[in-house]
Amino acid sequence: MRLIVALLIVIGDQLTKFWVHSHLEPGQSVPILPPWLYLTYVQNPGAAFGLMAERTPFLILTTAAAAAVVVWKRKEISAQGKVFRWGVALTLAGAAGNFIDRIRIGRVLDFIDMRIWWIFNVADMAIVTGVTLLIWSMLFASRDEKR
Repeated sequence: MRLIVALLIVIGDQLTKFWVHSHLEPGQSVPILPPWLYLTYVQNPGAAFGLMAERTPFLILTTAAAAAVVVWKRKEISAQGKVFRWGVALTLAGAAGNFIDRIRIGRVLDFIDMRIWWIFNVADMAIVTGVTLLIWSMLFASRDEKR
């Protein structure tokens, strides 16, 4: 089930980015639910919040290494609790979506603009949700396992 969800996230991420790239010009912003939600086409040359801008080869290598570790440690991961396993799956799916962008165009395409936060994409939402689940499972693992 986690694999199917992860694949759907990657596919959904890439389809939404393809639509934005096909219908908007870089820098163009379209109101969806003003003043809260806009589609704004930007290309992020770095990681989260634009950190490590123009370090694409390093970011590609880091993502590939993280994916390799997940594959290598899959037995240990599968022995963890459900929340932890979902956290890994969502984080890896989001990383894969942005990895594809970095390989394909050398940047990550972002487009969800709430005007009070940085502009992000579907992959970023998966990463944030996944990391939140990982932190949750680490903080509350013993409590969750007793239930």
